[in-house]
Amino acid sequence: MYVKVPGQKRRGRVVQVHRLAYELANGEGSVLNLTIDHLCGVPLCCNPRHLEAVTIGENLRRAAVVILACPQGHPYNDENTDYSPDEHRRCRQCNTDRYHVENHGHEFVADPENASDLRRRCLICRQREESTPQFCPQGHEYTPENKRIGTDGKRYCQQCIWDRTHLPQFGHSFVPDLDGPVKKRRCLTCRKLNPPPTHCVNGHKFTKATTEYTAKGWRNCVLCRLNADHVPKHGHGYVIDASNPTTVRRCRVCFQAKHAEAKFCPYGHEFTPENTRLKNGWRNCRACERNRGHRKLFDHDFVVDPNSGKQTRCLTCTQARTAR
Repeated sequence: MYVKVPGQKRRGRVVQVHRLAYELANGEGSVLNLTIDHLCGVPLCCNPRHLEAVTIGENLRRAAVVILACPQGHPYNDENTDYSPDEHRRCRQCNTDRYHVENHGHEFVADPENASDLRRRCLICRQREESTPQFCPQGHEYTPENKRIGTDGKRYCQQCIWDRTHLPQFGHSFVPDLDGPVKKRRCLTCRKLNPPPTHCVNGHKFTKATTEYTAKGWRNCVLCRLNADHVPKHGHGYVIDASNPTTVRRCRVCFQAKHAEAKFCPYGHEFTPENTRLKNGWRNCRACERNRGHRKLFDHDFVVDPNSGKQTRCLTCTQARTAR
């Protein structure tokens, strides 16, 4: 009801009748920040003897003890009760029926065969779906591979989703290629009409050892990826060693060069039987050993004198001594 303020012509306030009755009986301001509890249980009662001003929490506690079901008759149990931020009880069945009647035209009936407690399933909707033909409006069957469940809980035809973009671009229906990658499906008809290239842009042949797929299903050349780092470092293309027993790839050219026996020392002297000396299993160049001390004393390289006999002499030094 609307109550005017004394002394003011156009000002007043709207107040509930039972709150006004309590204030008239107990004094003005007696219901400030409080709520009125009906002790008789009749919400329309305005008898001050049946009213009591309590806090909101106390009023909800009393209502929970007395009221055990919602106005529609659904019980307030643990499974069917939700609480709002201000601790008011809400009936889950009424909330579900309100949405279900608006969208499906019938009340929600819980499916006892549904194993999920968080996302419940309607028994009537499931029975209706199973009794209807399992085909989309375009005639595609709703198989497990051709059915997609959206965020709204409805099923969609995967074939129709593919054809929506494939038909305008290529003029034929999408046929999934079962031999291709799973994450990025490709059309079998397009693959037959346009077979994939057998070589990459750099001329490497796509084999099992030289082919890899990205997370999106794109095919890449392994040799092109390896040559990007191998050619600047070693000066030659990467050659995959197929005889490698491990799973780690290695370059066959680098492996052979690493384990091949050198024919010349770092200074260009050939490793002949006369110019080779073994020490602790390592090959040493005799010419380099002689030049190491001879160049410091005489400022020229040591040249073996063929007529020196057992004691090896420098040919340059012998000729200089004879010329004197």
